[in-house]
Amino acid sequence: YSKLLDRFLAKIDVKVDHGVLRKIDIETQVEYAKHASRIDLQLAAQDRWLILCESKVVSTKVDVLAKQLSKYVAILEENIDFYSEGQRLVVITPRALSKEDLSKLEGLLHCPKGVLRVLAWEDLISLAEAGPKTEISRLFQDYLGDSMRNKRVIDDRKIKELEEVLVVFTNEVFWELTQIRNIAVQRRGASDSQYVAFLRTHLTGGPHKSMITHIAKVESTQFVPRGSMLDGLPKEVRQRLVDHCAERSHNDWEKEHKQYNLNPGSLVELAHPIVHNVQGLQLSFRTTFSELMKARTTKDIKKGRRLS
Repeated sequence: YSKLLDRFLAKIDVKVDHGVLRKIDIETQVEYAKHASRIDLQLAAQDRWLILCESKVVSTKVDVLAKQLSKYVAILEENIDFYSEGQRLVVITPRALSKEDLSKLEGLLHCPKGVLRVLAWEDLISLAEAGPKTEISRLFQDYLGDSMRNKRVIDDRKIKELEEVLVVFTNEVFWELTQIRNIAVQRRGASDSQYVAFLRTHLTGGPHKSMITHIAKVESTQFVPRGSMLDGLPKEVRQRLVDHCAERSHNDWEKEHKQYNLNPGSLVELAHPIVHNVQGLQLSFRTTFSELMKARTTKDIKKGRRLS
């Protein structure tokens, strides 16, 4: 794995000869009690280089991220005399930071020029794909590519890994979003599925307030900031969505959710709407296509029901 390590070091502009490369000390979860900090990954090249790596599982606001990283900057400053060739603070984030956010982060941290390096998950995927073709490398790439890659194409997934249908509760504000953007949104932990069925709530003009009325095939899923769903919406629809999220205290627009990108033209109306009549059921749930097609009410959907 020296070649993979060499590529990683090159990515963060650290140069070491092969003799030193074999002697790099690599540790995980290194504790610095004085700073109440635990480093995800630390690499020390004898008395030449000190590299601290912090990996983020979810996107974090720049000012919150800077507050945590400032402790690591202090650790590097305390050790600056022990490493003659330099130091790096490597931050790994789900998505690449914009130039504006990166500039803001550098300004908040006040670390010496060249110390901070920010990588995205996609950078790790590229490094892994270029690395040795071993079983552990394959598993790592699968983990990155499936669980951590920003966008997952449903047709590329094994059927046994997927739910057939995810039934999502959709009020009229989010129904407008689906019709305009051809997407559905759920919390990060929601299941991947082949289809999304829309259980629309707060319906007017009929005897039933909640029904499953439409279904669509899922093309791909991805984790995106909540605020991205506002892109491309007409002003009045955008405002309704903003107001609704504010009422539900869901207006942390940088927090990530899961976006289901629907196949173009696949959103179709069911021949027979399915009346929602299960008392207290308000969470999205999973089922099979056949169960959905033969149901007349949500009470009929028994096989495969698991709250999402």
